[in-house]
Amino acid sequence: MQKLVSDRARSIGYSGLRMMGEIAKEIKEPIINFSIGDIADDTPMNINEACFKALQNGRTHYTPILGLLELREALAEKLIKENNIEADPTSEIMIAAGGSEGLNTTFLATINPGDEILLGDPYYSLFAPMVSISGGKIVSFPLKEENNFRLDPESIKQRINPKTKMIILCNPHNPSGRVRSKEELLAVANIAKDNNLLVLSDETYERIIYDGNKHLSIGSFPGMKERTITMISLSKIYAMTGWRLAYVVAQKELMIHIAKIHAYNVSAAQTPGQYAALEAVRDPHEAVLKRLRKFTKRRDFIVKRLNEIEGVSCHMPEGTFYAFPNVSSYGKTSFEIAEYILRKAKVFSVHGTAYGDNGEGYLRFNYAYPESMLEIEEGMNRMEEALKDL
Repeated sequence: MQKLVSDRARSIGYSGLRMMGEIAKEIKEPIINFSIGDIADDTPMNINEACFKALQNGRTHYTPILGLLELREALAEKLIKENNIEADPTSEIMIAAGGSEGLNTTFLATINPGDEILLGDPYYSLFAPMVSISGGKIVSFPLKEENNFRLDPESIKQRINPKTKMIILCNPHNPSGRVRSKEELLAVANIAKDNNLLVLSDETYERIIYDGNKHLSIGSFPGMKERTITMISLSKIYAMTGWRLAYVVAQKELMIHIAKIHAYNVSAAQTPGQYAALEAVRDPHEAVLKRLRKFTKRRDFIVKRLNEIEGVSCHMPEGTFYAFPNVSSYGKTSFEIAEYILRKAKVFSVHGTAYGDNGEGYLRFNYAYPESMLEIEEGMNRMEEALKDL
């Protein structure tokens, strides 16, 4: 049977979240789930109604490969206004079937076998296997808590060689919650230009930012449009995780090839959902702001509670909806701690090594997924009690 399976498929495993999920299936009691990157909120009704109206009007056929032009035009206006990126909606914006498809398509269109891809560790867990599927090799550089998970330009420069093709950014950063500063992005931009590298910038959490921090798109920096591919998902911002919609922004010569892979992969993103996305993008964003206020309260509460637990410390995330506490004082691996609190306390987090070797000693908690603050509080109380026995 092994002969029937590709080397490509055998070379990758399931994600760390999937590993913890298999353990969770064994537990019969109710679990408080901080693991999956979803949010408790349902999609706002005006967005749902836009999809329903599209269905009623027979909008069930293929769109162009790049997606519904009206949606791309709305996104072009949004990109100018909010990201300072000028993109031609007819040739430089593509609607993807979710962020994962957008990323995977981009990697397949840009990475050759043997290309080296620079990535800060810890990192979003899908980056490494997707790069591997495309034939590339991840070369990681450390992101350290003592430096607030900042990008260190020297760490990046030290790892560049003739095989280096791309730098991957995640801004705001999953799992640490770091929002990249202008200085960090400028340093990366200069490195990319000096070494003729591409930059893939995953900006999925661009509007989930706290405390007056500001999101900047590296594609807006001088000389970066032609070498930056920006990927932004609609999932987290608009509570549309199950709709599987995102958009990729790239200079025309790059987009021609990204779109070819996309076309062979999915033909085009689903049509009714693109009309829903159009409503989401045009909406005044009251729901987004309301959700951000809720996330802020949850963030403040969970970080405070985590820091009150003996042996746990947690920095304050600047963006996303993840807390990334340090549990290294217990002298066990992050997987062992995550499994222990799952089995003992029925609290489902993700071990830090699901996000790279530098995630060792950490757990990731999604505070947007539990139904209520009371559920978050109960989860923290259960975890605290369980850790007393270690």
